Amino acid sequence: MASDSQSPHRFDALHAENIRHPLSLKWTAYPAEALPLWVADMDLPVSEELRLALEERLRAPLGYSPTGSPDSRLRQLLIRRLAEQGVPDLSGEGIRLMPSVVQGLYAAVATFTAPGEGVVALTPTYPPFHMAVQNQGRVWHSAPLLDDGQSWQIDWEALELALTPDTRLLLLCHPHNPTGRVWTAEELTRLAEVAQRHDLIVCSDELHADLRYPGSPEFRSFASLPAAADRTLVLTGPGKSYNIAGIGSGAMMSRTPELLARVQSAVGGLLGQVSAFNVSAWELALTHAQPWLAEVLAYLHGNRELVSEWAAREPLVRFYPPEATYLAWLDLRAHPQAQRMQGYLIKQGVALNDGATFTIPQEAELYQGFVRLNFATSRPVLREALERLSRALAQ
Repeated sequence: MASDSQSPHRFDALHAENIRHPLSLKWTAYPAEALPLWVADMDLPVSEELRLALEERLRAPLGYSPTGSPDSRLRQLLIRRLAEQGVPDLSGEGIRLMPSVVQGLYAAVATFTAPGEGVVALTPTYPPFHMAVQNQGRVWHSAPLLDDGQSWQIDWEALELALTPDTRLLLLCHPHNPTGRVWTAEELTRLAEVAQRHDLIVCSDELHADLRYPGSPEFRSFASLPAAADRTLVLTGPGKSYNIAGIGSGAMMSRTPELLARVQSAVGGLLGQVSAFNVSAWELALTHAQPWLAEVLAYLHGNRELVSEWAAREPLVRFYPPEATYLAWLDLRAHPQAQRMQGYLIKQGVALNDGATFTIPQEAELYQGFVRLNFATSRPVLREALERLSRALAQ
C-alpha cells in the first residue's frame, strides 16, 4: 500500500501497550482486548513545546485572572484566527468563553427556542446536538444528508421539508462530524438564504476547522457570510486540534454581540466560567503548537489514505474520505450483523462509535449498520484495527 511505503515516523513507535492509560476514557470504556478507535481524541502525544509551556504556567499564580476583559490575549488570538477564516470585524465583546462547546449547544437551544419549538440539523450528526434539543423539551427535526455515490451532500428538499413554522434554530456542524465534509462557499451561502427566509438563528460548531486535508474546500466560517452576520453564533475550542480535550475550554462568538447578550440573559451562570489555567492552555496552544499541528495533520493525512485503501478493498464497505476531521464514517449495512454492528465489532476486537447514536433514538434505524472510526492513532494500531475489521467483515 502507498501508506506502508512512507518512511517511519516517530508516532509509529506507539503501540497499544504504551498508549493505554487508566486515566483515558477512550482506552478504559471497553474490554481491553478491543482496540478503541471511537471517542474523538487522539492517541498521539501532545506538543512537547505546549507541554513545557503548561508546566511553566503552573509556576505562575493560579488564582483568579482577568480573562473576562474584551482585550484579553486569548480573545485577540481568536479575533486573528477568525479573520483568517473570513470574519473581518469580530470584537472582544463578541466572544464569550465557556468550559466547553457542548455547553454552548445547550445554551443556544435554551436561548433561542422555547419548549415545544423546533431545532433542525443535518443528520447524521454529533450526538450532543440532538441531546441538547431533546433534553430541554424542544422538537428535533432531521434533514438527512444525501449519499450521491461520490460524497455526502446537503439534501435541500429534505431540509425544506424538515422546517416547520415553529422551527427557530439551525444547528450546523462545519466541518461536519461524522462525515468530514467541509461545506463549500456555495453551500454555506445557500444555507444562509434558508436561514434568512425562515428567520432562523444559526449556531455553527466549527470545532474541527483546523483539521483539514489537501484538496478540501477552503474553510470559511459561517459567520463570514454578510447575510448571516446578525443571526449567527460560532462555537469553537482547542480540544480537537491540539489534543487537549481534557482541559476543557470553548468559546461562543458572534459578529452581533447582542446575540451573546441574549444568551447571557437567558442562561446566566449556567454557562459557567473557564478556569485561568484552561484559558492559558488555549493561548499556549495557539502560540506554541503550530509546528506540531502541521506535523500531526500530515500524519493524519497518511492515516486517512490508509483507511481509504483498506475500504476500497472491502466489498461490504462504503466510505468517502473525509475532507476534515480524523473521523471515518463507514457504511457497513451490507453485512449480516448490520443491526447490531457496534456490539459485533467489539466482540471481534475493535470498539467504534455506533452510527445509530448520530440521530435521535426515534430515527436510529436510519444509521444502524454505520460506525464511526477515529483514525487519530499510530499507524501500527490503525493497521491492526483494520485487519481485525477485515476478519470481522469476512465472517
